[in-house]
Order: sequence, then C-alpha cells, then structure tokens
Amino acid sequence: VEQKNVDTKLKYRKTFLSHYSAVRDLEAVKSGITNVLTKKRTTDTTRGEVLSKSFDSSKDAPQYPNFCAGIKIWSPNQVLAAYSYDCTLRLFTTAERSHSSDASDKVCRELVCQNIDPYKNTKKKACQIVDLALDETQIACLCRVREENVEKEATLILLLTREDFLVSDVSEEKGTLQVIDVNQAILNFLLEYDGVDDDQLEFISFISSGGKLDELEVWVSQSMVACGHGLYMIHASWELPGSDSDDDETQPVSPKIFLFSSGAGAIVVMHDVDTDVGVLRLYESRALASSAVTRDNRGSSYGCVFALTTPVSRSLVIGSIDSNGAIHTPTTIEGAPVEEGFTLCDRIKRPMAIVGTRQIVVADALMKHLGNDKYHYMSTISFYCPSTDTSDNASETLDLGDNLEVIKLVSFREEHVLVLCRFHKEPAIGFAGHWFGPNDEDDTLYSLYGIIFHTPTKTMIHRVCLLNDLDTFPVTIAVDGGTVAAGLFWKGMVMTGEEVRQVHQKDPKKTDQSELSSAKAKKKKKKTPKKGGKKDGFARGMSLRG
Repeated sequence: VEQKNVDTKLKYRKTFLSHYSAVRDLEAVKSGITNVLTKKRTTDTTRGEVLSKSFDSSKDAPQYPNFCAGIKIWSPNQVLAAYSYDCTLRLFTTAERSHSSDASDKVCRELVCQNIDPYKNTKKKACQIVDLALDETQIACLCRVREENVEKEATLILLLTREDFLVSDVSEEKGTLQVIDVNQAILNFLLEYDGVDDDQLEFISFISSGGKLDELEVWVSQSMVACGHGLYMIHASWELPGSDSDDDETQPVSPKIFLFSSGAGAIVVMHDVDTDVGVLRLYESRALASSAVTRDNRGSSYGCVFALTTPVSRSLVIGSIDSNGAIHTPTTIEGAPVEEGFTLCDRIKRPMAIVGTRQIVVADALMKHLGNDKYHYMSTISFYCPSTDTSDNASETLDLGDNLEVIKLVSFREEHVLVLCRFHKEPAIGFAGHWFGPNDEDDTLYSLYGIIFHTPTKTMIHRVCLLNDLDTFPVTIAVDGGTVAAGLFWKGMVMTGEEVRQVHQKDPKKTDQSELSSAKAKKKKKKTPKKGGKKDGFARGMSLRG
C-alpha cells in the first residue's frame, strides 16, 4: 500500500511539473511577444525567462508582407525559421549581449541567413516557401512557383544539408541546393510504376492513346513532413483532361500519399488514402499531414506516425512508416457526428497535431444556417488515440464555445497541446462562405488566445491572451524538448523554454572574472589637469613673430 501511495505521489508530481512547465513557457512567449511589438529590451521581471529579437532595427531583416512560413527547433537553444516571400532560411541562437558585464545577460541573435530562391536572378519567376521540414541531416522546403504569362503553378522541393546551410554559399549551380519539380516527379513515378493501381492504369491508358503530360493537372497539398532517413511525405492528386461533352466534367483522382527520397532524388512510394475530397481539388482543400518521429533507445529515428485530414469530412486517416520507408496500410477513423443543425465549414482547413507518438488532436470549424444568408460559427477539438483494434478508435470532442476560430494546433511536448485561436469580440455571425463578414476585406479585429490542454485527461489547464486588436494571424510556434520558439510574421523572433533559461544561469568563472574587472574599473584614477585654464599666446592666435 505504501509503495502504491509513493507511486501515486510521484505520478501527481510529474503531472504537476509538466503542467507548470507548459504554462510557464506560454506566459514567457506572451512576454516575448510584448517585448518585440513594443520594442522594449528584456525587463528585470522577464530576464532569464525569455529572449526576444525585433527585426525593426536589423539589416536585411524580413519586411512586410513577408512572414514566417515555418519554424523548427534546430537543436537546444537554436531555431530555424523559413520566411516565405524572400525565400530565406534564418538560424537564431542564444548569445551574450555585447558590452555587458553580466554573464547571464543573453539575447536572441541571428546566426546564419541563406537565400535559397533558385530563381533569385530572374524576375520572370517568383518562388514562395509554403512549408518547412527538418530531419537529422537535411533541410527541406516546399515551395510554390509562379511564372509570368503561365496559368499553372509549379511545386518544388528544395533540399540542402545542414552542413551546407551553415558553411556554404547555397545555390543550385554550386551543387549545394537540390531542386525537385514535384509535379514532374509524380508524373515520372506514374510512368515507371509497376504496381497495381486503377488510377495509374487510367493514366497509362491516357498516355498510350496519344495524351501529353503537359495536359495533366497535378495538385499538391501545401504541407510536407519529414519521416526520417531522408524521406519526406506529401499528399497529392492529379486529373486527366475531360471529354468535350458538357455532361462529363474533369475530376481529380483519389488522393495519394507519396514518399520522396532525397537520396534517390525521386518519389519512391505511392499509397492510396481514403479521404473524402469530393468536388474540391486537393490544393483548394488544403489537406494536411502531420508526423511524429519515434526513436529507439539510442536516439536514432526508426519510423514515424502520420495522419491526414481534409476540411470536407470529419474522418481521419492514420498510418505509419517503418525504418525501410514502407507504409503500413493506413486506416480511416470516422469522427464524431456533427452537432445537430451544424455543418462543416469546408472553407476552413482542419488544424491537426500529433502529441507524443499516438495522441492525435484535430480542430473543426462548424457553421449553422440562421436564414437570410447568415450563419453562426463555432469550433471544436477532437482527441483520437488510435489502436490496432479499429473498434477502439473512438474519439472525444470538446466544444470551445462561440466566437472562437482555431487557427493552429501545436504539440507541446508529450502530454499537452497548444490551441491557438482567434477570439472575435462580436458575435460569430457572417454571410455564407465568409467567416465573419460579407466580403474579403473584413476589418473585424480579434484577439489571439493560447489555450493549453492536457491530452490524457482532455482538460484545459491554462488560457491566456497573447495579442489584442489584430487583423491578421502573426504567430508561428514550435516546441521541441526544452526549447520553445515563436516567429512573429515579419516583426521578430521569441525564444524560451528550460534549455533557454539554463543559459542565463551564471557561470562561476565568468562571474568571478566580471566581478574582478568591475572592481578594477572602480579603482581611484589619477588626477588629470583641468581643461579650460588660461591659454598661452599661441593658443590665442599669436604668430611666431609675436
């Protein structure tokens, strides 16, 4: 009995400490955001808790309308951020403040900046980063490319090694940047695919009958995840040209997941997924993919769990990838039924996060018709814990209340998820097809809230307002171990977490040296003659002749 009581106390203590760490870090993020936006240096109350960097006074910093498209934890105390419009990758780290005698006075500093735009020397093509993935040795960016007088958009994967990013001048010409045309890579894979797939057979039939590759449309979801060992997963579909009959419209084929291998420089695996895309094209539906890499005792990755969603269905596709890159057959989990009177708002993407290795959290936006082309909106989050027995794959759904629109879910270590939401001050009523207004130029201001949920108990443990009076969504957050980072659009960077706080602890040797140098500086100096006394003749302008 005593041993059981001790185990229970240790369990409660561990849970409390995990709660405290998550709440402390979120509060520190709020303080860092305030420091960036108010252009204030770290105060005594926040020193040691958070580091912030404002871009306003930085040379070559991101400028409006640029924004942070993705952020990943590079290593403890180091953060990699991708900025969309200028196609730059920037590495931020903790460093001592210049000319400071306090060894614990640290700042967030930009360490490396690389422009990876393969078309930076031409104005005919514009490249934009839409997602960032990072594995043990490589950096991968998913990009959209627009070309003058060309209607179709191209999708690229830009690959470079961590080492080249740190020490090399990154460019395709120098061999330090690998540029992959995803659309072409998918078509090449379909031409060489020797498996059995009805959609691929229809594609081959089209080519055999004289069809041309440039007549096909390839739709790539604007998300990509790293699966370890140089493998990257994307979600895509394609459609064949329709006939001339008005009754036969073109429709995309069933969505597939593709694994791209950086070593092979090509797609190596294709697999069906049972997602209900309906009449929406994959690009428009913005289907998402998320991944949690599982590791062995030695820390090397050996597989991952992935999940896919689309905003037109509450179902969830879950699968896994082993160390050889083989995809285990994905399973479809049906979500909870939509509340009576509500329907899914298919214009809003479904944010998703994988917490730990198996807990999956998904957010949904719902709308209810009120008449006269007006709708009422609300948001929910659902918790899934998939198992091998499909009958046990139940979910639990929580209602977040009115006026809240979930924008992003962030895995906050092993047992917590951070829900970033817009809180609208006015009732969440709008016109059909629009979230909170009758036109695209909605001037409604809102507040940005961060809500932390404990996933094992599905309980909210903290809620805080991060920003007020916003007209856009400016925050991208990443968490890994004891490092937490927040990218604020084009405004700046915030770093916090236990690993960041540890660098503020005074080093005894540095402390002794700083105290010794300050003591020497306080020694009494010798008197120097006062200036401003009576000037001699030469000083008064007299010449040598007198």
